[in-house]
Amino acid sequence: MDHSVSDFPSMGRSARSPGWKTNRVHHFLSDHERRLFYLFEWSDIVVDIREQFPLLNLELCTSIANDMGMKYPTDPVSGIPYVLTTDFMLTANKSGKSVQIARTVKPSSDLEKKSVAEKFELERRYYADQNIDWGIVTEKEIPRLLALNIEWIHSSYSLEATTEMAVDVT
Repeated sequence: MDHSVSDFPSMGRSARSPGWKTNRVHHFLSDHERRLFYLFEWSDIVVDIREQFPLLNLELCTSIANDMGMKYPTDPVSGIPYVLTTDFMLTANKSGKSVQIARTVKPSSDLEKKSVAEKFELERRYYADQNIDWGIVTEKEIPRLLALNIEWIHSSYSLEATTEMAVDVT
């Protein structure tokens, strides 16, 4: 199931960026997601980056929600359960082993909201059930200057030589 930035309402600015590692366009719903993406692109251990990664085991999700005593989110008109997503699912090479790492990004000011805390607890339990490392990243953990520097060089990573770049050395 492919998602595009236009599929979701967002309080942040949506953006698209081509990936160095994946050779595909990545879709972001906030500046924080985009900046974190650049750090993942730069990391030597990250080998694949998937954004807006769906929690497809709906039965597990609803079971966790029931255990937590919360109502699983559904479309208010149709009543159909939403497929929740995690901001990033990474494949990383740790000590020669390929491992999955799930990361969600949220402004630190949103962490006090009950609905955010419930969704994150559901995500945490979902990934714990699958033995996948899951964590929250806020703007406080994203080195802004480093991310901006990587963004600055990102578009030139695979710059092809053109005749305009030729310098006459004679």
